[in-house]
Amino acid sequence: MDREEDAQVECQIHFYDPVNGERKFSVKGFADVVKDGIVYELKFVSELIHEHYLQCALYMVAMNLRKGILWNTRDNTLYGIEVPDRKAFLDVVTKTITKGLIEKYYNPDILAEEKNMDSRDIFAVIDTETNWNDEVMSIGIVFADSWTMKKMDSMYYIIDPEYRIGGMYSDELRFDKKGVHIAGRKQALKEIKQWLDRYYVHKIFAYNASFDKKHLPEYAAYEWYDIMRLAAYRQYNRAIPASAECCKTGKLKSGYGVENILKMLSRNRRYNETHNAVLDAEDELKIMQLLGHKISEYDIARIQDKKIPDKGLQKRKMNSSEEKVNRVKKKKGVFSKISDKLLFGRG
Repeated sequence: MDREEDAQVECQIHFYDPVNGERKFSVKGFADVVKDGIVYELKFVSELIHEHYLQCALYMVAMNLRKGILWNTRDNTLYGIEVPDRKAFLDVVTKTITKGLIEKYYNPDILAEEKNMDSRDIFAVIDTETNWNDEVMSIGIVFADSWTMKKMDSMYYIIDPEYRIGGMYSDELRFDKKGVHIAGRKQALKEIKQWLDRYYVHKIFAYNASFDKKHLPEYAAYEWYDIMRLAAYRQYNRAIPASAECCKTGKLKSGYGVENILKMLSRNRRYNETHNAVLDAEDELKIMQLLGHKISEYDIARIQDKKIPDKGLQKRKMNSSEEKVNRVKKKKGVFSKISDKLLFGRG
């Protein structure tokens, strides 16, 4: 840090009456330093206490910043602070400050903001990298506006201990990347879901999405869409050269990975895929931007869950007349319906 950093940055949180919407009171504070969107709370103490962490978290929430660092300059220890669920945090703060008189945090401005966010229809692009055991070792996610296709936010998680096993692209994990989170799978997916919910995301996009969906079964309830379903087909990708070999369906016979497709669309022959999860997710969003299709045009790219055969049909004991008819039907190799019951043949 230098002398030009933003120091003693004023911030405040307003508290409103949930019944009539009137402002009841405000709390004000001064964050020590704010740099690159990160709140730095500096202490010089023999031991950090719980209140120090809460103080940093309150400054973050007040300024709507996602990351904070509590720094004890006495022994040079630093702790990263995050508030995954801002609403839940403020609910607890409200109840504590008012000694239970107000149970939930209410702010009409935030409600209006969230309503507006919902109307913007935000989607997510996800990419995963796996280790030698085919386990997810990193997850990158980018949030984008459905109307403008512009990136709004991103998150990057390295999964511990899965990353320690190593994989083909372990060298691209980039532990020093700004905003990287290192967490266990359960915690990482929980925090990502909180942000998916925060942005009201219903649709998840990925390139070769069946791979990512298979490796993230916890997110099976979301609508998954495969970017490749449009990017690899001549009728949806005008950048595919006339000389390229395609199947009758219009799909390229080869060379339809992220790297090749982005080279076509961007006309940048020097581009190389990094195989870093969050950077690849950004590249996949770039493909969507360059293709120029509306989100609604990706309806054909939605991945449908395979229908599981109904194993509930049970054989029942048949009378002699039914058995006789069934034997005839079996010889013909067709299905037959007798007395509203299905009798299976060889068809």
